Amino acid sequence: MINKNSIPGIADREPKRYGINKISVTTKVLLKPLIERYGAAYVQVLLDWANIVGPRFAELSQVVHLKFPLNKKTEGVLQIRCLSAAIPLLQAQSPQIIDRINRYFGYNAVAQLRFQAGLVVKKMPGKIASPKPLKAEAQTEIESIISTVSNDSLRDALKRLGTGIYLEEEVNRAKKS
Repeated sequence: MINKNSIPGIADREPKRYGINKISVTTKVLLKPLIERYGAAYVQVLLDWANIVGPRFAELSQVVHLKFPLNKKTEGVLQIRCLSAAIPLLQAQSPQIIDRINRYFGYNAVAQLRFQAGLVVKKMPGKIASPKPLKAEAQTEIESIISTVSNDSLRDALKRLGTGIYLEEEVNRAKKS
């Protein structure tokens, strides 16, 4: 008889679930390619850059790459992109930045900083487009459906959902014709 513990790789596998997954499972799936390619230290520096160097330096700079010597995970070279006017300021503060990074990791992770002049790209939150106004009959239908809901926030959420569904149906009808 075959036992699932006798087959390598089966016993430690997470059971397949439908619906809501644990955030840790999703995070592992998303970060695994980055960690395999660049290493855990690079991912941590990338994610926590503002906490490591502080808001003043985080506004001026962006992590590009963390490279370690062959077969080592210490004394790496951190490449930082920043505006050309900020390079002298960051070079003057290099020992403090290196010290902050190494304190964050608890070991001598970075030995040198290299600066690259360029634009610092910060992710801006996307603007949510306001929905198109619905036709009067669709609006009254949505209102009649949600009129029995007593919770205001739930009613508002259902109204937005209904509006989205009606608008999507209109777009699909327009594509078909």
